[in-house]
Amino acid sequence: DAPEHQHVKCSKANCSDCFLVCIEETFHKVVEDFHDDGIPNKDILVIVNSSAHTKNSNGTFETEFLKSKHPDLNIRSYFEFDGCEAKVVIVIRNGGLLSFSISNAISRAVSRLVI
Repeated sequence: DAPEHQHVKCSKANCSDCFLVCIEETFHKVVEDFHDDGIPNKDILVIVNSSAHTKNSNGTFETEFLKSKHPDLNIRSYFEFDGCEAKVVIVIRNGGLLSFSISNAISRAVSRLVI
């Protein structure tokens, strides 16, 4: 659990107000734990959900940042995940209503859901 930040990701490389920069190490550990459990990248879907502060964002900075760090993962913005389903779904959210994230993501996860 991490505190809400001003935004999920901006154009700056190492902005201290970026949520993804703050959770980068923890996210990497979560992905590695799935690898240790024998789950390949192709079975992991990452959905990046921006906060209310950035609800007009199309998710470009967020998804590009994560794809640069984890190029083999299926990473989608909250606006791109329609029709996606995976054994493991990881939802990255920076505040907002938890119930909304759960209700939209739970139907995408076949085996595990991480929020």
